[in-house]
Amino acid sequence: MTSKDRRLSKVSSVLSAEERALLVLKAWKEKKEEDPFLRTSMPVEQVDEFNLLIRLMNGVNYSLVPMLVQLEAQIEMLSLRLGWLATIGLWHVYASQLADYIRFETKEPGAQCRRKELEGRALEAYRGGPTRPVVHFDGADMDFGEPSEIDKLVEMYRDILRSGVLEQWRTLGAVNAVVAEAAEEFDGEDPALPEMRQVLDQCKEKLMETHMETQRYTGPFELEEPNNDDLERVREIVEQA
Repeated sequence: MTSKDRRLSKVSSVLSAEERALLVLKAWKEKKEEDPFLRTSMPVEQVDEFNLLIRLMNGVNYSLVPMLVQLEAQIEMLSLRLGWLATIGLWHVYASQLADYIRFETKEPGAQCRRKELEGRALEAYRGGPTRPVVHFDGADMDFGEPSEIDKLVEMYRDILRSGVLEQWRTLGAVNAVVAEAAEEFDGEDPALPEMRQVLDQCKEKLMETHMETQRYTGPFELEEPNNDDLERVREIVEQA
């Protein structure tokens, strides 16, 4: 054993289980090999606590990965549904503009043939299509008559989007809350590795954008904090590590 090794061994022998786990966590974050003396110099009475902390690190950084993969997929699905609503919104605008053109621009003499052609196009555009605005209007109280099948589908998508944003935000909040709970075991040090933290931050940013865009169609609604069921579901996944 070299003099350096002896010094490291001496220092390692006085570390607590928490301090050893923190040094391992630091090595993981820096993508370095952990100091073997952290384990070889460990007193027997520290082994259980140390192993518990290592399992907690594994639970945060590895056991939660499938949940985050699913969360990313669900956020992407919300974006696709927003795109569908935007397309239907353009359909409604096009049909409305065509109807206005017929109403106001084809009344002059000699335009009867052209008007019939445009009327046919308008009927085709409206038949089974959106008959009411897709975007949300505050205080709008207009009688559009019976909704078309597309109108009903738009309303269903609004509900799906709203509930989806709320559900995924609660899931993300639960993950962050449980990771914060784990940090308390590491003297406040974030146990999430940089890659994990990056995914969490990206999901948060994307969900906030999706929330803002969704409100264009649903009207304002507040994001919700995770409930006890959300928290327990994430805790169980971490604890199973």
